[in-house]
Amino acid sequence: MAAQKNVEDVVKKVADGIHGFAKKHRWKPKDYRIHMVVNSMYWRLRVILYAKALSPQTEGPTVDVYNEVSDAIDNSLGEDDRDYFSYIGLILTNDQAHAEESGTARNASEFEIGPNLINRSSTSRSTTAKGRK
Repeated sequence: MAAQKNVEDVVKKVADGIHGFAKKHRWKPKDYRIHMVVNSMYWRLRVILYAKALSPQTEGPTVDVYNEVSDAIDNSLGEDDRDYFSYIGLILTNDQAHAEESGTARNASEFEIGPNLINRSSTSRSTTAKGRK
């Protein structure tokens, strides 16, 4: 019997897909930030990728970049985990304030994924999700 998946395992795979995208584009861990929020009522995942390099200051990210990040996430999940969440929403932004606001739980049915679980740095990653009361 396959081990039951938990939310941390799946969001780490989503983050790994984004990290692969970032590596392909030669971004360093300090050059981008991932935020994630899970809506437990509808079992949806909101993913926010902040990076100054995403687009010029006057325009939003292109559809091609959006599709490339979406494909990286999809590929990292594989067949077994693609349907873990009922929906995965993706926001790409070069506005740090927008990323932080979008990455905040908005009601009691949402919880934020701890940044140490999904972001890479020179230190090791934590293994806990951050809930909201």
